[in-house]
Amino acid sequence: IPANGLPTFANEVRLTNVGAAISVPLPFEFPFFDKKYDSMIVYPTGVLLFEPSLNTSLRFLGCNDVTELRTLSAIAPLFAQLTYGFAQPNEGIFMGTPSPSTVSIRWTAETLPAASLLGPLIPEPVNVAVTITSDGLITFHYGAGNQNLHTAAQTLSTCGPQPTVGISNGHDVYSRTFN
Repeated sequence: IPANGLPTFANEVRLTNVGAAISVPLPFEFPFFDKKYDSMIVYPTGVLLFEPSLNTSLRFLGCNDVTELRTLSAIAPLFAQLTYGFAQPNEGIFMGTPSPSTVSIRWTAETLPAASLLGPLIPEPVNVAVTITSDGLITFHYGAGNQNLHTAAQTLSTCGPQPTVGISNGHDVYSRTFN
């Protein structure tokens, strides 16, 4: 296991190391709630989106809270305001295909620190991944770091607590928010 504490996923490639969403074709149809998907959008905020709506953007989502997740058909192993810099080596978003029926997405990132009047802004390392399979199995993986995530800057002042972990079909949410 590497220093980030996450397993190494076979055939892993870097998708991006900037804060932009990327559309990814799947090598299989992924059953999620009552639909099947052959592609997904990987967001730098730690979420996989399957059905963009008029309220979503390829550039960024709104808040990173339960209210926002409820409006998305998405899987959120760690829905938070993340960025990619130098808090740890080799930050970015990676995709592995351990088998023809399995895809893993890994975020090696850092929190975007909230403005502080008391001292320097120190990003916290984040290491999280999700594996999905052609039979609909979803597995979350958590590595080293992932501390003080509640101190990350939120997109808007009206947003609820973050990070949020869960899945949503676009109108219901099954999640946990950490304060």
